[in-house]
Amino acid sequence: LTDFREFKEGEYYLKNSIKILEQHTKNIQSECLTYRVLGALYLQTNQLNKAEQIFKGLIDKLHELKDTNLICSNLLYYSTLIKQRGDTLRTLEMSQKAINLIQKQNNFHSLIATKRTHGLNLADAKKYKEAAGLFKAVVKADPKCIDARLGEAEALGLSGNHPAAIKALT
Repeated sequence: LTDFREFKEGEYYLKNSIKILEQHTKNIQSECLTYRVLGALYLQTNQLNKAEQIFKGLIDKLHELKDTNLICSNLLYYSTLIKQRGDTLRTLEMSQKAINLIQKQNNFHSLIATKRTHGLNLADAKKYKEAAGLFKAVVKADPKCIDARLGEAEALGLSGNHPAAIKALT
């Protein structure tokens, strides 16, 4: 989004899509995904109260549906919102909660993505050693995950362990 007009247009189309989904389909997952995109739009434009209302509502609704993958993705978006507000402890609680939920599923890629996001939250909280350990676990599970290698190296470098940071990149 480069200007307010583009934001308003995106918001308009998302809200209309939600109305259509609510009125003419019974596909609650599609409705929830569209709401999540609207919440992400509000998050990107720093309309945190609107985004929070959407993410909280979605998390509650998705618990009723028992849709673990969507719950986790919304918990991660919500953790980003909380991080923007400066609440480090709650940010970590939300992303850890997402890990705990997704570990119960047999979805390797979602688990890796969730752990990567939690690692970023740990690093932002200046818990560099924990972040490096989590990124290292992600790399072990998925050696091709470049983001995790970079995250591990950055966390190790920030913790002062420069030789290990260099090794993580090789």
